[in-house]
Amino acid sequence: MREIPPINRRNLAIVVINLLFLASCRTGGATVSPLSSALTTQATGLPTRIVITVPPPTTIPENQVRGTVVSQHPSLSQIGGKVAYATNASGVFEIGILDMNSGKSQILTSSPNPGDAEPFWSVDGKHIVFNSGRSGNNDLEVYMMNYDGTNQHPVTVQKGKGGNFSPALSPDGTRVLYQSNRDGNMEVYIANVNGSDEHNLTNNPSNDITPAWSPDGSHVIFASDRSGSFEIYTMNPDGSDVKPFYSRKGYVLIRPRYSPDGKMILFGIQVFGSLDYNLAVVNADGSELHMVTSGHGQYTQAAWVGDDKIIYSGRQSDGERWQLYVVGLDGSNPVQVTSGNADYRDPYWVGE
Repeated sequence: MREIPPINRRNLAIVVINLLFLASCRTGGATVSPLSSALTTQATGLPTRIVITVPPPTTIPENQVRGTVVSQHPSLSQIGGKVAYATNASGVFEIGILDMNSGKSQILTSSPNPGDAEPFWSVDGKHIVFNSGRSGNNDLEVYMMNYDGTNQHPVTVQKGKGGNFSPALSPDGTRVLYQSNRDGNMEVYIANVNGSDEHNLTNNPSNDITPAWSPDGSHVIFASDRSGSFEIYTMNPDGSDVKPFYSRKGYVLIRPRYSPDGKMILFGIQVFGSLDYNLAVVNADGSELHMVTSGHGQYTQAAWVGDDKIIYSGRQSDGERWQLYVVGLDGSNPVQVTSGNADYRDPYWVGE
C-alpha cells in the first residue's frame, strides 16, 4: 500500500468538507439536506472534477426498475453479500439493495422529495437504518426498516428542530448513533432504536460528525473540528473519555470506520484547499497510515467489504453519474458495481 506523502504547505481557504457542517448547521436548522448535498457529494459544494482510474465497466449495469433481475457478473458473485445504497434513478433518492450473488436489485423505499439516503445495515443483516426527509418540516430524521423494506418507522422526531444524519447501528442492534444540528452545531447523539433515551454524547461547541461503533461496541469513533480542522477522535458510548485518535497537519479527516475485525480504520482524507478527496486506512493503534486511493479524483462514502476490500462512490469526470466501486486496500483489482443514467451513493455492504 502506498504511504501518504508529507504535506508542508498551509492553505487558509475554508475546506469545502467543512461547509456541510458549518455553513448550514450553525443556524440550528436543516438548511442543507444530505439528501440534496451529501448524495451528490460527500460534502456540500464539493468540487465535481473527478478522475478515477478504473477499467471500463465490465460488471452489471444497475437496473432502474424496481425488483428487476439484472445480469450477473462473476466478479460480483466472487465478492458476494449484499449492498445497500441510495439512488436517484426515479428522480428522488431512494434506498435500494443489490444481491451480489444473484444480481437481483430492488428498491425498498419511496418517499417524496428529498427522499431517503445513508443506509446502514445491522450486523445480522435483518434491519437497515437510514436518513429520510419524508416527515416534512425541513426535518431529516433517522428511520429504521426490515431488510426487505417492511416496517418503515422513525427513530427520531425533530418537529422542525433540525436534521439527523449518518446513522450507525450498534453491533448488538439496540442503539443508534447519529449526528444532529439541533443545537446550532453538529453533535453526536445516541438513542435506543425505539427512539427512547436520546441524548447528546459530545456537548462541544465545535462540530462532531460521522460517528461509528467499534466492532465490539466498546468505543465510538468520530470526526471533530475542535482543534481547528477535522481530525479523528474516540470516546466511550456514554460520551466519556474523549481522546484524539489521529490527525495529520494540512489534511481534513472525516468519516472513520472500523474494519469488521477491528484491526484497521478507514476514513476520508482531503488536503486543505484541494479539489481531490481520497481514502486512507490506518491500523487501530494509529500506526502505518496508507492511501487506498491517491492523486486526482474523488472517492467518497466508503464502507468495508469484509476485512480486505472497500466499496465507495465515485465518478470519472464532470457530468458523469456517481457509481459504486469495490477495490482492494492497496487500490488493486477495482470492480465497477453499477453504471447507467443515475447516481449511486452511500454504499453499505453486509455479508451472508
